[in-house]
Amino acid sequence: MSELRRAQKSLETVRRAKEMLGTFYRRQERRREGAPLAWCMAGVSSELLYAFDLPWEWPENFGTLCAAKQVATRFCEQAEADGFSQDLCSYLRNNVGYVSRAVELGATPPEAPGGGMGTPTMLLGSGSICDPRTKWFQALSSTYLPIPVFHIDPMSPPHDVDPRDPRIAAHYTEMLRETVRELGEFRATGFLKKFYGWYLGRGRFPKPFKQELLQLDSTDEIERRLFATAPGAISLVAQLEAEIPAGDEVTLELPISVYGGG
Repeated sequence: MSELRRAQKSLETVRRAKEMLGTFYRRQERRREGAPLAWCMAGVSSELLYAFDLPWEWPENFGTLCAAKQVATRFCEQAEADGFSQDLCSYLRNNVGYVSRAVELGATPPEAPGGGMGTPTMLLGSGSICDPRTKWFQALSSTYLPIPVFHIDPMSPPHDVDPRDPRIAAHYTEMLRETVRELGEFRATGFLKKFYGWYLGRGRFPKPFKQELLQLDSTDEIERRLFATAPGAISLVAQLEAEIPAGDEVTLELPISVYGGG
């Protein structure tokens, strides 16, 4: 019978992994009083945040660290005690429970691995991958952390959807306009270009069409190209724009659910 041998760390990157992970969060730098720090979900462009010199951390990644250190159960149970369903994913429950306990203590939970996460000044969410993410950061902001939330809402149509469906073009157009409202035209154009290939790929648009969008210089040109592909989207966008409330952003106070739909 052969004996099991301990794995050898032969790659330089593997040898340096511990060092790199230890400096990833740069906690002390990001916890300066008043210093901005974004908590982000997968689907938010780290390259863009780097360009804006905005430090960021990933609650989902921190969740895996909590699980590895065997403290995630306590945070999940804290979230459940606050009324969050056990059916919700453990990434969400771990993060909510961690924040709940931090607010309760007025400090970083002592059991949090690596000294815990930095204190965020904003939450940058994404609806990609799973539904509850839409409500996750909204729940954090409305219940524990009174800080702003910005949410990217990528669309993931079924595989058999017709890419010329006007509802798809209307959805992308509204996403473009909302991003421009938040970031301004100049920043929004560069920000959105990072997502065209992936978003439109999920919408089954042909590769040449995606490449064409990347060459356009403004969101107005992109809108016109989307409308040319799906003319029926024009009336849908007009209808959606008419439903947007005037004034400040309005958040519906709906309970979080396992499906993220309230």
